[in-house]
Amino acid sequence: MAEFKPTGEQKRAIELTTPIIVSAGAGSGKTTVLTHRLLHNIEINKKSIDRFVVITFTKATATELRAKISSMIEDAAKKNPALRKQQALVRNAEIGTIHSFCASLLRANSTEAGVSPDFKIISEERAQTMMNAALKKVIDSMYVNISPEAELLINSLGNGKNDSALESAVLKLYESMNSHAVPADWANRMVNELDKDIKDIEETIWGAEILKGLKRKTSKWIDRMSLLLSELQEDAQISAKYGESISATLDDLSDFADALKSGWDAAYNFREISFSKFGTLRNPENPELAQKVKNTRDACKKAAKGMQNKFTADSAALSKEMKASAGAVKELLKLEERFREEYSKAKDGKNLLDYSDLEHKTYKMLQDNPELAKRISAGYEEIMVDEFQDVSRVQDAIFQAVSDNGKKLFMVGDVKQSIYRFRLADPEIFIEKTKSKIIERVDLP
Repeated sequence: MAEFKPTGEQKRAIELTTPIIVSAGAGSGKTTVLTHRLLHNIEINKKSIDRFVVITFTKATATELRAKISSMIEDAAKKNPALRKQQALVRNAEIGTIHSFCASLLRANSTEAGVSPDFKIISEERAQTMMNAALKKVIDSMYVNISPEAELLINSLGNGKNDSALESAVLKLYESMNSHAVPADWANRMVNELDKDIKDIEETIWGAEILKGLKRKTSKWIDRMSLLLSELQEDAQISAKYGESISATLDDLSDFADALKSGWDAAYNFREISFSKFGTLRNPENPELAQKVKNTRDACKKAAKGMQNKFTADSAALSKEMKASAGAVKELLKLEERFREEYSKAKDGKNLLDYSDLEHKTYKMLQDNPELAKRISAGYEEIMVDEFQDVSRVQDAIFQAVSDNGKKLFMVGDVKQSIYRFRLADPEIFIEKTKSKIIERVDLP
C-alpha cells in the first residue's frame, strides 16, 4: 500500500479533537482521511478500536470500510506489534449502517427500549405488504361513517374512481413524518399552522423553509456569477460580448436576494431575472472560457426559473387556499395517525421492527433514559459518520445522544452529493453543522 502523505487540511482533520465536520468535495480523499484518523487514534493516541463507532449508509460500503480499516491496521502492525490486538478487535468493531447500530443498542438495552431482545427486522417487501393491508383497513373504516372533512379530502385528491391517490397521500405523509424525531409533535405543529391567521406566507413553517432555501440558493448563484464576471473581465474580447449581460443578471440576482429578505409577497412580485442575449463572438481566442461562460449562464438561467416558479400566488391567495383546505389536511393527518397505529399493531403482533422503528425506538429510549444515554456515550471515544449530508433529523438526534451531546462527533460529507433525499435525508443538517461556532470545520477541496 502506497504511503499516505496528507495535505495540511487532511492532517488537521486527522489530528483535531472533536467535534469536527469535514466538508469534502468529490475526490478529496474523505474516506482516506476518516480511516487514517481512526488509525491515528489507535496508533498514536493509544485508543482501542472497539470504542469507536463508524457509521456508513449502505451495508456494502460498511463491508468495504471494515476491510480497508483491517488492512491498514494489519500493515501498521507489521511495524508496530502492539497493534496486533487491535487487528483482532476489528471484526467486533462497530462499523456499519445506522440501522445495524440502532438494532445493536435496542437488543443490548431491550428493557429500557420496551422491546423484545429477539425482535426481527422486517424486509422492505414484507413491510410494504403489511402497510398496504393496514392502510386498506383504515380507509375502509373511514367510509363506514364518512365525515364532511373526509369527503373534502377524497374530492381534493382525485375523481373518486378509486382510493389510489388517497393511499399514496397517506403513505407519502407517513414516510415524510418518519424523518422527524417525534412525528406526532410535527403533526401537531402542522395543525397549529393551519389554524393561524397570517399576513405573509413566510410566517408559516413551509413558507419560511422555502424562503430559507431560496436565499441560500440565490446567494450561491451570486457568488458563482460574480466569480465568472471577474474571470471573463480578464479577457477583453469575451468581456466585450458577454460582460454586460452577465452584469445585468448579477444585478437582478442581488435585487431578488433583497426581495427574498423582505418576504414572500416581495419575492412574488419581483420582476423576472434577466438573461439578455450575448453579443456575437466568432473564433474567440479563449474558447474554453467562452464555453464556460455560456454553460454557467445557462445553468443559472435554469436555476433562476425554478426559484421564481416557487411563487405561484401571493400571501392573500395562498392563505385563503390554506383555510379552504385546512379541513382536508387535518383529516389526512388523522388518517395517517390511524394508519400508523394499525401498522404498528400488526408489527407488534409478530415481534417485527422496520428500519423506521429501529431509529425512532432508539431515539425514544435515549430521550426517556438520559442516564443510559450518558453511559452509552461514555463507552465511546468517538462517533464517526461518513456521508453526513445524508442523515435525517431523527438520525442526527441519535448521534447527538450517544456522543455526549455532539462533543464526540466526527462528521464527513459533501452537501452537493446528497443522494438520499428520497430516504428522508436532510442536507440542511450538514449546512447547519458547518456554520456552528462550536464545531471545528475542515474543508477538503
